[in-house]
Amino acid sequence: MMELFLEFDQLYRFHFYKSKIEDFCISKTSLLERMKDVNKNTGKFLSLIFFVFFSFIFFVAYKYYDVNNNGVEAYNNEKYICTNKSFDSESNDSNEHESDAFNIHLESKGVKEVTHFPEIKCTAGDSAQIIDDIKKNGFEQKHYKIIFADMKKIIIKNNSYILMLNNSDSNICSAIDLNKLMEDNYTIKEFSVSPNGEYVVIETEDTQSKYKGQIYCCDLKRNIAINISKCNHDDIINTWSYSGNYYVYGDKSGKNIILYDVINNKLVEVPFGKGMIKDIFISNDGNIIVNSNKKYFINKEEKYNVTEINIPGKIINFRDGNVTFYDNGVIYTYNSGKTEEVNKIDEDYNLVKYNGEKAIFSNCNSIMVYSFNTKNIYRYNLKYEDIEYIYFSPNLQRCILMNEEHRFKIITSDGGIYDIDNDDFLNYLGEYRWLDNNNIIKLQPIIDTSNNRIKNIEIVKLNIETGEKKSIYKF
Repeated sequence: MMELFLEFDQLYRFHFYKSKIEDFCISKTSLLERMKDVNKNTGKFLSLIFFVFFSFIFFVAYKYYDVNNNGVEAYNNEKYICTNKSFDSESNDSNEHESDAFNIHLESKGVKEVTHFPEIKCTAGDSAQIIDDIKKNGFEQKHYKIIFADMKKIIIKNNSYILMLNNSDSNICSAIDLNKLMEDNYTIKEFSVSPNGEYVVIETEDTQSKYKGQIYCCDLKRNIAINISKCNHDDIINTWSYSGNYYVYGDKSGKNIILYDVINNKLVEVPFGKGMIKDIFISNDGNIIVNSNKKYFINKEEKYNVTEINIPGKIINFRDGNVTFYDNGVIYTYNSGKTEEVNKIDEDYNLVKYNGEKAIFSNCNSIMVYSFNTKNIYRYNLKYEDIEYIYFSPNLQRCILMNEEHRFKIITSDGGIYDIDNDDFLNYLGEYRWLDNNNIIKLQPIIDTSNNRIKNIEIVKLNIETGEKKSIYKF
């Protein structure tokens, strides 16, 4: 019905502009006839000038109306192409296609929704097949890394697989075969795990053109992947909601914001156009805050309407309707027009880092860590500038860190220090994670003494309270 209305409206405007031009030209006829008496050649020349000029005006007016679709801001003449693999925004393509695999809804303010993405089956086979393949290809140069861990599961990746281990029985319960996702000449640039450990977003890059890439969202419970978008990995800013239900990214230029609802398998593209994106946040209910030249709120319930918000200082968190911001040494929360002071930071501390769980402040001698969960502050007597890598326990009261000399130690917010065994427990690729507040895990190589090469890899757990160390999985 909307398309019929637009077609009728465009036809009406066409005849309107045409009639106006004709009236104008007729009104000029008598003038031109009088001019003929003076100079016939001059009159013909002026007629041609009038005709060309007003034809150009008519063409510009008509194209402006057509592109903007009755006043709605255009996407800079982009064409949105839906293939059987992805939702794409290639500006060089001139045709629009709609695959039967998608349902597409165009909202009133230029917002596009895409639902029912085709699923890519990425099942890697049973555990025995996976282990056989891993052993056949060897353990060296495969870039093993623990990318998530808690008391329920551990997620490991290498060049070929994403593996999820169940902590209750130490068996592989899910496996994604990355070879089923990768197109020719593409390489993986980034893994981003949801806070609940159920989804992994993979950003890839074309090795022949760094300006091309793909984004996949892998569902570890079902061993499937969705190709949700194409983008340049280096040109986006992304984040997860704290619940893990939403993934959002924006291109740094500020043109569009892409929201993916992992539960309902729905993608929403919101035109932004308010300046370069410096930071982006998404709440558990799908609302978005963008820090650009100004601060903006994108309301899901109002069809992703973009409105400016007046919040001072630096926004550092957005969860459950509460906006946490830092201004002049004070941490505040804002919700429904009410601002509340929640904690103070010493004047000589500067904000250096923040994520969905914490914010880190530093001066020349120590750091302060603020918890968004408990609203407490924990102080560590260490210089942030001297830390190569730092990883905090879930309660933020302990951290394991690597200094500039690539030596590891565990310290506590009350000044305690935990020594690491002399077998270099944390020195294999620096791969470690907290399982809980007392236990850490790492990937430990098993060396073949006959050739001094890695013959296997195991996951080892260390209890920092008791010093007990045990192997919990071996490939």
